[in-house]
Formats: sequence, structure tokens, C-alpha cells
Amino acid sequence: DQFYGDLKAESMLNLMEMGQTLAQSWFTSDKPDLLFACLRSDNAFDASSLAFMDSGWLDYNMLPPLVMNTKGATAVDAYDINDDGYQDLAFSSAGAGPGSPDGESWVFLGSPAGWYGVPHHTFTTTAATDI
Repeated sequence: DQFYGDLKAESMLNLMEMGQTLAQSWFTSDKPDLLFACLRSDNAFDASSLAFMDSGWLDYNMLPPLVMNTKGATAVDAYDINDDGYQDLAFSSAGAGPGSPDGESWVFLGSPAGWYGVPHHTFTTTAATDI
């Protein structure tokens, strides 16, 4: 309870904004997709984020992941931002790397075909670590 109390769990799981439930987003089936904000590779803060789609029966390895054009993402959240009925994705970035807090954060708009790998909107942000 001292470490995993309600407030800590809400913060860790990003549940406060979601009404105490995990957001569900899907395009390829009736099961949720898995979204990962990827911060860095072995060399730099240059890893692209990934979206794994369920190919059926919760099989997330059959289809190749969608590579999202984000570099050094620290968080991701799904929400229908433009109220068109499709889940949109917002990614934050803590910066270009150690000692460089200036970076970009991105919004990918959902569509009937899913998400595209290139963001629809890019924002200049400083040390953004959450959505």
C-alpha cells in the first residue's frame, strides 16, 4: 500500500483520466491493440513506437507491428480527440536525449483503416513525460 496505493497505481496505469478503466482501442478485431511508447535504442533516443494488432484470439505476433514515427517517446494515450468515432493516439517525448529536454510530441489520428505511421500533428515540447 505504501508504494502501490490508489494514487500511485492510477499514475502508473494512467487511469485517472480514463475513469478507472484502461482505454480500449482497436481496428483489426474486437480485441484491443497494444501500444508501446519506445524511448531509446542501444545508441540514442531514436526508437520508434510500436502498435501491435490482434490477428485473432489475442495473437499479437502474427501481424507485423505498425511502426509509429516517434523518436524517444515516453508515454502514449488513446482517445477520440476529433470526435470522429476512431481512437487517436497522442505520444509525448522527454526530449532529444540526455541534457536536451527540447523535443517533439505527436498526434496520430485514427481512421477506418487504422493509424498511419506518420503523425498528423507535431508539437514542440520540453521534457514531456506524460499525456
